[in-house]
Amino acid sequence: MFRVDKYIDKGLWAAGSQLLYLVYGVIAIFLVVRVLPADEFGSYVLAQGMVQFITLISVAMVYRYMIREMSKDDWEPLLPYNSFLLSMLMNLILIAPILYYRGSIAAALNADIFGQLLQSAVPLFLLSMFLKTYAQKIIISMRQPVKLFVANGTYFLILMIGLIYLNLEGNFRASSQLIYLSTLSAFASALIGFILSAQVLKKIRLSFSLNILKNIFKFGKYSVGAATANLIANTGDSYLISYLSGPIQVAYYNSAKFIYKFYQSIPQVLDVTLYPYGSKLVLENRRSDLKALYEKILCYLYLILLPLNIIAFYFSEPLLSLLYRGRYEGSYVILQLLIIASTFIPVTSMSSLLAFAENKPKTVLYGRLITLVIAIATGLYLVPEHGAHGMAGALLFGFFAQAVYMTVIIKKNLNLTFLGVLFRVKDAFEFVKRGIRTK
Repeated sequence: MFRVDKYIDKGLWAAGSQLLYLVYGVIAIFLVVRVLPADEFGSYVLAQGMVQFITLISVAMVYRYMIREMSKDDWEPLLPYNSFLLSMLMNLILIAPILYYRGSIAAALNADIFGQLLQSAVPLFLLSMFLKTYAQKIIISMRQPVKLFVANGTYFLILMIGLIYLNLEGNFRASSQLIYLSTLSAFASALIGFILSAQVLKKIRLSFSLNILKNIFKFGKYSVGAATANLIANTGDSYLISYLSGPIQVAYYNSAKFIYKFYQSIPQVLDVTLYPYGSKLVLENRRSDLKALYEKILCYLYLILLPLNIIAFYFSEPLLSLLYRGRYEGSYVILQLLIIASTFIPVTSMSSLLAFAENKPKTVLYGRLITLVIAIATGLYLVPEHGAHGMAGALLFGFFAQAVYMTVIIKKNLNLTFLGVLFRVKDAFEFVKRGIRTK
């Protein structure tokens, strides 16, 4: 029988690693969103989104395959080095045209400040995030989330100390200051990550292998397509809003999305915690355990998420009013729409994780393309009239469609039923009882 609690300690550390993002998000509300002028905050969101997009494309193309293969005990020593080379090449290919056409891009998005950031701060920020990401993916492949927590903790500790200092000095007024501070924090995190993963780095062979690159590309071509569709749906929303309504509407939208980042951390926690183990179950052909993994985690997530969503929905207006002191009036409706959309996250996250583990990235690609097409089409219709609120509604429709598609596919592959997930409630209560008795 598959026991989720076998992985609970590591899972808690992985969750703690992602919790750091949430802690930073809460602090950033007071130290960033309430302090930066709306146009500066909106431009920062666009710059950060650009770097995040490029970084996560590399993760999808290269690192998913690397983590999957390094879950084996006899992983190929050439793999990490060739993954590094391919990821670096992808970063260069993606950033080069953006920098070359930065003026046209900034003009199209009605964001001059964003254009200045592309020229001055973004290239170094991208380099720091590239190194930080590589170091962390090596740690994830080691299945040592405690070390991942330390590496992430370094990043956020430096970032928060810097933000507190800038606020105390009273001269924090530019988005470029935040990006330079993030760059410094990412370099420090990368250094710590490389130190913590030294035992793996020592085994790496620094030799070019065309065969390994072909294997990475074969797996990653669909994975990167799925990631691109997902990223455009999740980060392209800000660019669509900026194009149609300007960066101030981007600021309104992301004032609500800062709270929504809690929900966006769910797939990241699952990815860090369960993807290596899911891959291992697939490689060992343990189908019944794979089904149990899906049912139990999905049940546990909804037992936590549904009550939380009800509370968050009804208290969204006073919460945002308190946090922003009326600065982004009406943004609570955006948050409410995003909270409804978050109801589909457990289904799409677990389905995508298992599809990747089973080496079926094409399934994830199609699911996320559905989200992308519906979100963009609906957004083009709603955003000109309703601004940021229209984009939130468009994402809701897109996530719902993806959840339906992924549920149908995974149900067929693992012979899943709604009752099978529902009956795992008993397992959840038994799990809690064991935890109480242990204490």
